[in-house]
Amino acid sequence: MPALDPTPLDLLILTTANAAQARALRAYLRGHRLPARRVLVLPDPRGRRIGSGGSTLRALARVCRLVPGPLRRVLILHSGGDSRRLPAYAAMGKILAPSPLPDATPGRTLLDDVAGDLAPLVPAGHVVVASGDVYLALAAEAPDLAGPGLVGVAIPSDLDRASRHGVYVADEAGRVTNFLQKPTRAALRRAGAVRRGKAIVDSGVISISFRAVERLVASSRADVLPMLDRGRLAIDLYRDLPAAVLRQAGYARGHPLRAWANRIAGLPFDVRTTPGAAFVHVGTTREAVALYAPRPGLRRLNATTPARLSIPGRAVLDSCTSASPLHLTPGSMVVNLPSRGVPAIRSRPGLGLVMLPIDERLWTCVRFGVDDDFKTPLVLPAPGPGSIHASLARLLARGVLGEADLFAPNDADRSAWSARLWPVGSPRATLASTEFMQHADLVPPQAWRRATRLTMRDVLTRVNHDRLRARRAEAHAAFLLERLRVEQSPARRASLWVSIADATPPRFRSASWPTPDRALDHAFRAVAESVAANPSHPPAPRHAPARDVLVTCPARIDLAGGWTDTPPICSDLGGAVLNAAVSINGAHPIRVRVRAVNSPGFRIISTDLRRSTRLLVADPADRPRDPSHWDALPRAALELRGLLPAHGRVADRLMRRLGTPGLEITLASALPKGSGLGGSSILGAALLAALAAASGEPVTHEAIIRDTSALEQRMTTGGGWQDQAGAIIPGVKLLTTPPGPLQLPRIHPIDVGDTLASSEVAPRLLLYYTGQRRLARNILRTVVLRYLRREPQALATLARLRDGALAMAEALRRRDLDAFAVRLNEYWTLKQALDPASSNDLIRGILDSARPHLAAAALPGAGGGGFILMLARSARAATKVRQVLSRTPPNSAAGFHNLTIDPRGLCKVAGGQTPRSGLLSSLTTGV
Repeated sequence: MPALDPTPLDLLILTTANAAQARALRAYLRGHRLPARRVLVLPDPRGRRIGSGGSTLRALARVCRLVPGPLRRVLILHSGGDSRRLPAYAAMGKILAPSPLPDATPGRTLLDDVAGDLAPLVPAGHVVVASGDVYLALAAEAPDLAGPGLVGVAIPSDLDRASRHGVYVADEAGRVTNFLQKPTRAALRRAGAVRRGKAIVDSGVISISFRAVERLVASSRADVLPMLDRGRLAIDLYRDLPAAVLRQAGYARGHPLRAWANRIAGLPFDVRTTPGAAFVHVGTTREAVALYAPRPGLRRLNATTPARLSIPGRAVLDSCTSASPLHLTPGSMVVNLPSRGVPAIRSRPGLGLVMLPIDERLWTCVRFGVDDDFKTPLVLPAPGPGSIHASLARLLARGVLGEADLFAPNDADRSAWSARLWPVGSPRATLASTEFMQHADLVPPQAWRRATRLTMRDVLTRVNHDRLRARRAEAHAAFLLERLRVEQSPARRASLWVSIADATPPRFRSASWPTPDRALDHAFRAVAESVAANPSHPPAPRHAPARDVLVTCPARIDLAGGWTDTPPICSDLGGAVLNAAVSINGAHPIRVRVRAVNSPGFRIISTDLRRSTRLLVADPADRPRDPSHWDALPRAALELRGLLPAHGRVADRLMRRLGTPGLEITLASALPKGSGLGGSSILGAALLAALAAASGEPVTHEAIIRDTSALEQRMTTGGGWQDQAGAIIPGVKLLTTPPGPLQLPRIHPIDVGDTLASSEVAPRLLLYYTGQRRLARNILRTVVLRYLRREPQALATLARLRDGALAMAEALRRRDLDAFAVRLNEYWTLKQALDPASSNDLIRGILDSARPHLAAAALPGAGGGGFILMLARSARAATKVRQVLSRTPPNSAAGFHNLTIDPRGLCKVAGGQTPRSGLLSSLTTGV
């Protein structure tokens, strides 16, 4: 059972190095989505760094003020400190650096990646602490982070890497016995940290139970926390905390942490190992260039390219809209160029710059190299060729610059962090006056010497974050609109429209910029275009039109892999769904009759809704725009089959096509609306099959599956191919598709006679109607939007859904009912991870009542209501479940329905030809 909690966090705390970074984060978070009900930004006090452990303790103290209140799950992310090794993003904090993931949507940040990855892993009653500049892809592995005290997360790594990080040493049960800091190979072996040639390296993630949180805070309240609040103490989370808990601290007498370490010694400390985790670290400029531009060429991050741009190697351009010529060299990184007032930029290999708005109107230009860290003193020997600091160190060594030119007399720090290097003024002036830093043999110009210059520390306190956010938003908008103008792929256009919706600031209005709602409408229209790009054109009739056709169809229950069949997910990734055609209460619940009549036009009747209408003249203004309107589906189906003209008399079209002036279409569904059993899609499939037979056209499974997908997109209800394929193809089967625009599932039948359909197991399968209706379209939009945003947790969950379908198919082939139950429970958990709205209090209450008697349970379809499929532990347990839920039903409509695996699939029982089976055999792969 995966340790995933799909609900939003109760609290997300973001720590920052200073108040200026906190202002940047708060500005960025306005109108931004994060997986938390509440977000708190907590800067280090009084502009003084107190270390990752110090900021963690202060955050935990905040948590304790709310416990045992409403908090259940809390995540603390450290935003990256001063970011001295990545100066391009020091003003915002590394946590707001662009996402380094290869499939990230424009505008996505590390914060989105890390929070989205870790949020579902936070157990109830725990606080998880992590670094905001490392993405681990833990959602794919879902380690269990629950424990009585501290639980660390470690990654098996080679010894070279282990020697550069913290390393856990643990016993077979996972209890931590030692923690090593940057150990040598010999030290690793002496400590017993090497197993099979690898050591387990600290990932930076630590989970802390609320009980341990209370002890940590209580142990700090009298002395440590007051010192932290005054900025007089620094604690390293990954050095001081493990050492104290493991009784390895060894602080000297009088050390302010000595008593604290004794108080927390012996806290339970475990470690979970995640072999498949990633370790994407945006820690330095060199790492950032390698991640953002993994291949030779220019990587544009929300940047429009000037007309004259030369780039012979790998370079990064972020949030730039300047039309001035850029001559970038390998390793270059240029960030935040304004749109106006910028001269031509000529970079040298491995060197870059960031422009930052200062106060209300000014700018500064900060230059850096891929090897600069803003920590090392400006003395020789300096870093390698990718270094601005090397040039400055040579100027100091030659006496061209004196220390008085750069440093305050009482400042012991002689690094680029505290040097007065960065002039303020216009973009053109600051760029020109700092040009000399790129060359070892140039002297500072008089304009630089005369200018008001700031230290990097000063820059971060004077950055105007409203202007910075507006600058980056402007660049983002220009980049998206440029991409949209040239993009031809409907699926990629959909992602761009979603990015435009997300990029629109709250309450923003512009005639040239769509509102978020309108942008999202464009996105789903593009998704529909991607499905309709390959329509199934009605073939020429091969038979005389049938005068009377009756089509019946079973329902569909998905057992694993749902959502992977939904465009554009399946078009990009391929799909895999395990589902079953099922009869409900001994009958096919879907029935469609199409009958030629002498009365002109279409008479459309819904027997279950007790509604009818007649169409005599095609009038676009008369067509219902609401997909939930009772006759929206038959009208859309008639349009798709070419039977409803764009305008004019319907009878004329019917006489030419079918030789009859009118058709009577009767629809019947025994499934409640929003049942989760695929009713609307299956009704559409049955109607398309009946209309094809009534037109004398061949009825094939291929055409029905494809046309039903196009029908749903035409109606804007979305949906994939599994509903119609699951119902019209009999029995239990695995349906798979490769990536591509044409999604025709291959069918892998599975014989379940000895498992699900056996006399022992069938009575244990229960189908319970909750009485609660939901519209799958709303949940579908949420899931598709998460995919179009390329949220890492959503991508990882979709991958697990696909793998789960393959694993469940294999379990059924092995007749392994226990494994089937595990996979069914996993399926329900993963659905909730994709969209928490797939469950609610009513559903949770029903499942909680029945859970003692259940081996597994899941809601078919999108969830949020409808039916629940349950597998009881035994036939006797099934009786108990019926008794419990029948005793106190949640509403008058709730109740049990009988289901059986249907061996027939779609049936045409009167008139015309029967559905062909030739295509079925051509698409089927044997068991």
